[in-house]
Amino acid sequence: MHRRDFIKIVVSGSLASLACPRGRDSSRGAIAPASAPASGPSPALSTEENAACHAVRDGTEFRLPRPSRHVAIAIVGAGPAGLAAARALGDRPYVLIEKEAQVGGNATGGSWRGVGYSSGTSYSNDADLMALAAEMGVPLLPIDSVDGLIVRDIYVPEFFTRGVTRAPYPQHVRDAFRRFVDTYRHYDADAEIERLDNLPFADILKDYPREISDFFDSFGPNNWGARVQDTSAYIGIGAASWMGGLEPRRYTGEAGFGSLTRALGTDVVKGGADRLLTGAVVVRVQPDGGRVLVAYAPQGAAGDLSALECVSADTVVVAAPKLIARRIVAGLPPDQQAAMAAIRYAPYMVANFCFDGVVHDGCFDTNVPAPDAMSDFVCADWTKRRGSGPRDRPTVLTCYMPQKEEDRVLLLDEDEARRMALQALARLDRWFPGAADKCREIQVRLRGHPMYLSTCGMLTRTAPLARRSLGAVHFAGTDGVGGVSEYATALSSGREAAGLALAALDAAARRRG
Repeated sequence: MHRRDFIKIVVSGSLASLACPRGRDSSRGAIAPASAPASGPSPALSTEENAACHAVRDGTEFRLPRPSRHVAIAIVGAGPAGLAAARALGDRPYVLIEKEAQVGGNATGGSWRGVGYSSGTSYSNDADLMALAAEMGVPLLPIDSVDGLIVRDIYVPEFFTRGVTRAPYPQHVRDAFRRFVDTYRHYDADAEIERLDNLPFADILKDYPREISDFFDSFGPNNWGARVQDTSAYIGIGAASWMGGLEPRRYTGEAGFGSLTRALGTDVVKGGADRLLTGAVVVRVQPDGGRVLVAYAPQGAAGDLSALECVSADTVVVAAPKLIARRIVAGLPPDQQAAMAAIRYAPYMVANFCFDGVVHDGCFDTNVPAPDAMSDFVCADWTKRRGSGPRDRPTVLTCYMPQKEEDRVLLLDEDEARRMALQALARLDRWFPGAADKCREIQVRLRGHPMYLSTCGMLTRTAPLARRSLGAVHFAGTDGVGGVSEYATALSSGREAAGLALAALDAAARRRG
């Protein structure tokens, strides 16, 4: 029996409930991996609560109860955008409603034997984000690393600077990588944003070797959700100025931005425990005269829409993905409904491989061209160690594994997720022999619709229409902005929506005065 049969695999954010009949309890116990013997470790499983969401999706009828309380502002969703909106409201009375048991959305993290790791967004170079972290007392560290690239199973350090000349590509491919960067690194894409945003990136790359598209078919899904054929040319061209570690002043936290997210969540409840409702699934946001009703299934109600509770608010910020917003917000005009429905989302898997001993610490981030089991992997303790320290210390490699839209079904099956994780481990073992023998645990995080695709027209047509306010209802989230999906964009969109909500409150107060 192989050593990897005994590796503990912990799966969280499981999407198995998507395949469950309505109302099925998803809080089942631990399930042993299919490849593990009966005596081997059984992973603990934590599943998303989707039953109420799917009941709404399936058209289940329900009645809105009378509101139990009134607040000035209600916020739906406690990911980075919702948390940023809450912080921007200051002392104004609000309630923040989140369907999961914890805040954070796609920006969470964890640790293993003292090594912090990310299970979502991993780095940024945004000055406002760094200022917020400093204000919250959350340390961020510079990365100071140019990305590597796996080329034909060979690790090439500092690929986009010195490494490209040593990569095991034919000379014409090495020249093509340099030509792309030289052509577009300082290109003024903003001057042509309308044209480029509505042009497929594939049209830009049609005269480049296939290896360039293979790179972007992996790099794109990990940063803006889409492969070359679907990517806006504006987004693809823009990557030439920052991809591969070319951008200066990148930084990250000890667990990605998970620590910052937790600090923002703690800040919410400092103003009162009743400010935050977790495990509460919003099923309707409905304008009602001079107020907005927000109905939700409370914690423990699962998919029972007969047990709804309700609050009323003067204004609402919906910081949930637009695929959810279009189903829960009543009264959306047809063009906005259509724009929200046009936004596409990629399924995503992040696997943190926990090792006894160093497997790879040559750089912070290493990219892997498509097709492969992963798009890239991050050395979780790079900012603290930078390739130094005892070689037998605990280490974690964070592997990002975006999936094709048509393969979303793969994430329905936890055994399939385990198989994919072990396949990724086999790839690491091929690139860095001995990795499998050092692996002690794999932390797998599954997400069904976490990253929108920056498809043609997303920036200039789809996102502006999707985020348009509906009276006293305002929208936040990166999928209402477009471009590269990142933490800083979520924060700015949350602040903007909060500003609109506050302006609406102040205007109403002036009218009453």
